[in-house]
Amino acid sequence: MMSYWKRVDERLIKRGMLIMDLDFLRGYRDELIRMNRRKRGRPYRIAESYVRFLAVIRYLFSLGYRQLEAFTRSLERIFPILPVIDYSWIRRIVWLGEDSVGYNLRGVNDPVVIVLDSTGVKVCRSGSWLERRYSMRRGYLNMHFAIDARTGEMVYFERTTDRVHDSEVAKRMVDRSMKAGNVIKVIGDGAYDSIGSIRYLEREGIEPIIRPRRNARTGRGPPSGRSAARMIRDYGYRVWSKIVGYVRRWIAETAISRFKALFGEHLLSRKPRWMDAELMLKAFIYNMLLSAITT
Repeated sequence: MMSYWKRVDERLIKRGMLIMDLDFLRGYRDELIRMNRRKRGRPYRIAESYVRFLAVIRYLFSLGYRQLEAFTRSLERIFPILPVIDYSWIRRIVWLGEDSVGYNLRGVNDPVVIVLDSTGVKVCRSGSWLERRYSMRRGYLNMHFAIDARTGEMVYFERTTDRVHDSEVAKRMVDRSMKAGNVIKVIGDGAYDSIGSIRYLEREGIEPIIRPRRNARTGRGPPSGRSAARMIRDYGYRVWSKIVGYVRRWIAETAISRFKALFGEHLLSRKPRWMDAELMLKAFIYNMLLSAITT
């Protein structure tokens, strides 16, 4: 029987194979024919599968557009069926590939427990010298994630500025996650402990597992918030965490740590529309690689 670490090695190797998956070459011509069927004007020369493949390579390895053009030249020498793409065109088609991934990252019908968390990312990799020399404030963004507590996959994400508090986007996060899956529980830290967020979850029939703040009152607020505050006061945080299942919040922290290990703590794009597309594709790639590890 294969040992545990042997299975781990095989899963990680499979993830590398998935990154350089060239199976789309087998039906490349047929895909172009389908894309150009009933197409008016200039026909497509680049298949959507190739666009997504280039987008994965760009963001997984943080390649610039000109370096990505060189990559297409190397591929064309090995596979003449693939065209060489100019870097100015790559900028356009990669964005189209991001848009074709789809907005909902994951759709399931089974009951789902989601964990809400957020992290900050840099707008671009440059600017440290300017910050030190002229005391300029660098641009940061907040990425809000809704993570499946069972699989660690990203169900939904949203980008905001660093001036937006987590509790302000909690309702939208849960609302969009409900469209992607059947949400029954929501786990969140003290940043999501707001009366509006908890009452919204209770109205939707979702059990809120949100850590109360230190100054939370036991006699005011939504029933679930009062109950959590009383339990922590009477039995302590660790007992409450184990009883209600709050300990599963570490899954979100692990997912964010993996996400940053894969893609770094910066964004290549600088315009808001492209930032959303970049983040969406990165989340899609993350789910794809994670499913390769867990299967």
